[in-house]
Amino acid sequence: AFNRYENGAWGAFSGGTTITSGTNTVATSETTTSATYTDLATGGPAVTVTVGAGGNALVTISAIIITGDAGNAAFMDVALTSGNSRSASDTTALQNENIDRIRASSTFLLTGLTAASTVFTAKYRIPGGATGTYANRELSVLTW
Repeated sequence: AFNRYENGAWGAFSGGTTITSGTNTVATSETTTSATYTDLATGGPAVTVTVGAGGNALVTISAIIITGDAGNAAFMDVALTSGNSRSASDTTALQNENIDRIRASSTFLLTGLTAASTVFTAKYRIPGGATGTYANRELSVLTW
């Protein structure tokens, strides 16, 4: 749980809101040629956190991404399982549309989730028959 500092004193967030978090990293460099979201050989990263009564999750994904083919974009996003269900989506995905090696991050807010223990797992795709390479993959989730 996290507290806030206000008016010279530490206290709980308004209404006693509890914030939980989880972070995981997979350093292994791996590839995929899948046009649909999939796991890499070393799955994840994944974190299990309890979504709070507010039903919110702030998700940050980051990785070194190489597309290997000009004109194709490599994507990384998250799927949710267990207490909540969500498929990986290009709408919130981190993507690299350049063949150069890039280290990048994407942060997005998911709302309307059920208050429950939920598994957040990174997923990957690259269309057009190209090869996407992903390394130093990180996933951080903050829920309330």
